[in-house]
Amino acid sequence: MWTELAGVLIAALSALLLVIAFWHHPRFALVAWLLSLAMVPVWFSVDFVVSVPAHSVIAVLAIASTVSRTRPTVTKYDYYFATFITISFAAVLFGGSSAGLWSEIVLQWAVPFVAARVLIAAAGVQFSIDAIATILSVVAILAIIEFLFQWHPFVNLNSMSLQFEYWHAIQIRDGTDRSEWAFGHSIALGGSLALSIPFIIRSSFSSAIKIAMLVCVGAGIVTTASRGALIAAGLTAVICMVYVSKARILRTATLSISLIVGVVATSALGRLVQTWTRGGSKEEQWSYDHRDDLYTTYLPAIEWFGKSPIYRTDGSGYYSTDSALLRIGLQFGWIVLLLAVIALASIAFRVIAGRASTPEIALVGQLPLFTTVALITQYQSMIFIVAGFAVHMASAREQSLDSALASAGHSLDPAHTARGPIEKLAKRPHRLHRMASPGRRSLHALPARGTGVS
Repeated sequence: MWTELAGVLIAALSALLLVIAFWHHPRFALVAWLLSLAMVPVWFSVDFVVSVPAHSVIAVLAIASTVSRTRPTVTKYDYYFATFITISFAAVLFGGSSAGLWSEIVLQWAVPFVAARVLIAAAGVQFSIDAIATILSVVAILAIIEFLFQWHPFVNLNSMSLQFEYWHAIQIRDGTDRSEWAFGHSIALGGSLALSIPFIIRSSFSSAIKIAMLVCVGAGIVTTASRGALIAAGLTAVICMVYVSKARILRTATLSISLIVGVVATSALGRLVQTWTRGGSKEEQWSYDHRDDLYTTYLPAIEWFGKSPIYRTDGSGYYSTDSALLRIGLQFGWIVLLLAVIALASIAFRVIAGRASTPEIALVGQLPLFTTVALITQYQSMIFIVAGFAVHMASAREQSLDSALASAGHSLDPAHTARGPIEKLAKRPHRLHRMASPGRRSLHALPARGTGVS
């Protein structure tokens, strides 16, 4: 009893000290939270009714310390995400979906999303970009060291939890250990590193440092031996290179042509592509065939609402971490899955249209991984940090348009505002961007002005 009481008191005191440290220091709070994600395994958690990862606890404390100072504007995108969470909860109540998986959505999707919305607004966009780029570059260097020396510092750090039993073991491919660092899974590490590429390119560091960071991230992804992460990194890098073009029409044309060429090339060289993706070892081939079987067998089993009867955890049905989309569909049904797909499709459309921001590019680059691995460990939280970042930038972009429109309305003669000038400005949002930040290379204005990766 006294031991448990002492543990509670220590935890409460630690939380109080963190709140004091974070108070009026949003940048410190952001960095501390990101470090807890990147450097602390998911199996270090606090057990209440459910297991709460350490990074989720720190995120809540960071929100509580910062939200009174900076309250982000609630947007239609926030409402959309809230709708997703609400309908998935309804699936738990009325469709037999897993309450445990829904609690994971709240703790490792919604909490990071809200924390990103609050902390990025308080810390600043450019600082947040630099922080993400730096921390994930350091993780890449540590992954390289882990691979070269076969040193796995977290593998024996037993937290006496089920999460430890499930995630602590190191994966092996062709007799060689794969790097996982603190992420508990090689693909989770590889996907998180791939997310960093647009942030590194858009960071404020010198070109030499950016190149060094990109090289480290690329090498770090290689040490995970994840084909999906390599494809995601390649796709992200291609989109970033296209976005170097200053003209939006060139971005759209280049991406559209690349998409068509990719489809044609894949069709023409289908056997060669399949040979590479299937791999050469028995383990790689089993992994490829397993994922192929998942979709052909289980996609038709998704219900419109609620859990599929084929989704079981007792070994007699589907239970896999090999597809984020398939897992959502089998657990919550087509309605919830379509909400997720529509959100991803809208972001992909913005990328092809040449209007995407840095986090939107990062998310679209992850599409190959969403079909081959579930949202697991810290990777899922990283995805929703980037999603929250994307919403913040979209909100700032819309606010700048509204401000420019209001400014234009006040500056014009009332006799002419009913027709002509205001209507023309409203039809030309790129001019409003220029009016909102004249002469400045604003991050929010980059997509409209076409000055490189935003």
